[in-house]
Amino acid sequence: MALYAANFTTTLQNKPSILEILAQKSLNETLYPALQKVVLAIYSNFPEKYHWLYRHNEKIFLVINGLLQYYYFKRYDSSFSESFMDLKGTEDVEGCLGKSFLDRTKKWFILVYPFIQTVWGAWLVVNYLKYMSGQEESQLPTLQLLNLKLVYSDDINNSSFWIPFLKGELPWKDFQKDAIKNICVGMLEIMAFSMQFAQSLHSIAPNFVINGLPKIPAPMVDNKSSNYKEKCPICRQYWKLPVVLPVSGYVFCFSCILKYLKEYQSCPVTKLPAKPLDIVRLFDGE
Repeated sequence: MALYAANFTTTLQNKPSILEILAQKSLNETLYPALQKVVLAIYSNFPEKYHWLYRHNEKIFLVINGLLQYYYFKRYDSSFSESFMDLKGTEDVEGCLGKSFLDRTKKWFILVYPFIQTVWGAWLVVNYLKYMSGQEESQLPTLQLLNLKLVYSDDINNSSFWIPFLKGELPWKDFQKDAIKNICVGMLEIMAFSMQFAQSLHSIAPNFVINGLPKIPAPMVDNKSSNYKEKCPICRQYWKLPVVLPVSGYVFCFSCILKYLKEYQSCPVTKLPAKPLDIVRLFDGE
C-alpha cells in the first residue's frame, strides 16, 4: 500500500522542484570537466600515444556531447541531464517550438556579451525565485523563450526492462529487442552519476599535497620552562583551573591568562601573539 501511495503522489506532483532543476543543470555542467579528467589520466600514462586525444579533447567532447544530446532529445524529448532526473520538455502555452526563438536570438551580439552575461545571471536568479514562488511555470529562461517547461516524464523508460529482467519475468523476445539499448542507457546514467560524485569529492578535497608542504623547523629550546614547573608563570602559584596556550605550550591559571590576553594579546613568556579564544582547557590526567 505504501508503494502505491508513493507512486500516486509522484504522478500528481508533475511540477519539478527547484532542487531537481539545479541538479540537472549541475550534472550537465559536470560532463565536460569529467571528460577532461579522463583524458588527462589517459594522456599522463600514455603521452606519446594519446597526445592527439589531449590536444583535441574539446572537439571530441563537442561531437560526443552532440550525439548524446541528439539521441536523448529524439528518444526522450529531453537532454541527457534532464532525462537522468526523469524530466522532459513539454509545451507551456500555445505555440510552436522555436517560432520566436530565431527572432529573439538576433538581439544577441558578441560586442555586448559582458552586458548580456550580467543580465542573463540576474534573469536566471529572478526566474528561480519566481518559479519557487509559483509565479512562473518555466524553470529556466531558455525554456521560457521556447515556451517550454520541465515536467516529470510519464514514460517508464528502461525501468520496464530492468524490473522484469531482475525478476526473471522478461520474455526472450523483449530481451533481444531492448537488451543492448537499455544496457547502454543504464551504463551512461551510472557513469554520469559516478563522474558527478567524483567531481564533488574533487571540489571539496584540498588542492595541495600534504607531503609537498614545507617542513617547519622545531622550536628553539626554551630554558625558561624550568622556572615554571607545576606553577603558573603569571601568579607563580600552583595552577587553579589549568589551561594551556598552544602557541607557546605553557600552562597557566585560567583567570590569570585570560586577563593578560585581553590586555596584551600575547603570551606572557614568549611574547608570541595570542587571543583569549586560543586558550585550551586541561583536565586531570592530561
